[in-house]
Amino acid sequence: ESTISLMTSAGINMKSDPPFDMERERREPTWGDPTHREIRRDVTEPDIDVNHHHIKTDYIKQDINVMLPLARFREFEEEKIIGRLAPTCYSYYGYQQDPTVLLNETMPKVASKMKSEGVDAVLLTPA
Repeated sequence: ESTISLMTSAGINMKSDPPFDMERERREPTWGDPTHREIRRDVTEPDIDVNHHHIKTDYIKQDINVMLPLARFREFEEEKIIGRLAPTCYSYYGYQQDPTVLLNETMPKVASKMKSEGVDAVLLTPA
């Protein structure tokens, strides 16, 4: 009966959204983009991009489910294993030397949206 959302630290973004700021990290190697991206529950590989200096992103671009198992959770919903997959899933950039902005600004926004969508639990897939 639960509503589940998915969250990954793999730096996935919708192609319609700005990518994570890897240029700044190139200039400032200890900085990691502390923002997040919202990923619709119905996306497929042509809809996404992946930007992350610290992981191999090719596999994710070929099959998003290796990092954000959206198709599996839609199947779980159809099979009544879960109540539903939330309308929105999330990605952030996992490389955070100083997580202050991520924890104090970004994640409260994510938590608020999850609450508004009735999310009961989150599956986190670390990159």
